[in-house]
Amino acid sequence: MTGEAAPSGVGTSFIGPDAGRRDVLVVPRDGDPLAGATATGFAVGDGCVPDPADGAPGTDGRACPDAPSAPDPFFLPANKSWTPQLTLAWDGAASLRVPLTEGARDVSGFGALTLRAATNWMDGRNPAGITQDFDVALVDADGREAPVPAAELSRALVPGAGSIVAHVILDGVRIPPERYDAIDLRRVAAIELRFGQRTPRGSIDLADVAFQETARPRPPAPPPPSQPARPAAPRPRATGPPRPRRCRSARPPRRPAAPRSRGRARPSPACRCAAAGCASAGGIARAGAPRPAAIPRRWCGCRSRSGAARAGGAGS
Repeated sequence: MTGEAAPSGVGTSFIGPDAGRRDVLVVPRDGDPLAGATATGFAVGDGCVPDPADGAPGTDGRACPDAPSAPDPFFLPANKSWTPQLTLAWDGAASLRVPLTEGARDVSGFGALTLRAATNWMDGRNPAGITQDFDVALVDADGREAPVPAAELSRALVPGAGSIVAHVILDGVRIPPERYDAIDLRRVAAIELRFGQRTPRGSIDLADVAFQETARPRPPAPPPPSQPARPAAPRPRATGPPRPRRCRSARPPRRPAAPRSRGRARPSPACRCAAAGCASAGGIARAGAPRPAAIPRRWCGCRSRSGAARAGGAGS
């Protein structure tokens, strides 16, 4: 099975080998037709076994719905699928719930949930030319559920084929596991077939609900789209009054002492401050400015006759 849709007008039905199939609902030839399932709200909910020999009911007396009349007995029986099956008819909301046993709840290794169904054209609940539909839902142990419309994935529920008598032929409905990604496929608690929501009235035959095939490896999820790097946020500018400029505190290099002269002192370059409390702006002590106490006398200053420190003067 490739999982690809068949061409229009072609029906498909597949039942895999026992080793790769887990049956959920198989109608027994004798005994309870629901086989542990719970049916709610159906106008008709029973099993039937068509007989391929002459159209008569099976040995247990359960007959499938047949054509009310036919121009020739050759066209009877209308049901051409000779297997035990359920006949379900609804006039409103109805459901068929099949619980899974504790050891059969992990269905993550299967490639499909399948069933076989057909529309009972001879039942007046099916309008002529209208495709029937119902939901196939899985419910996990946490109560999450994922319903899938059967008619979306199969032609099994279209009006029966045939120009004189429309035959009832069970056709396959195959649902891939990715349609149930919303639930935990390792902990499936039940399968529910829900009727009356997509088509308010109807009648179908149903058989062979099972998980089968081997799950295909799924491609890895694509990486998330790369996000453009955000530009670094600008550093906030300092607010408030500007900081006062400080005088340079490095000690100036030593220079050889200039020879003293007895006469008038020769002008020398201005002295630099060595500590806070400069005598003038920019940290330069100029001639005529009072000398800070922190500046040693030998660094700068010369004594004039008036006692003021002048450029080039000797220390006092």
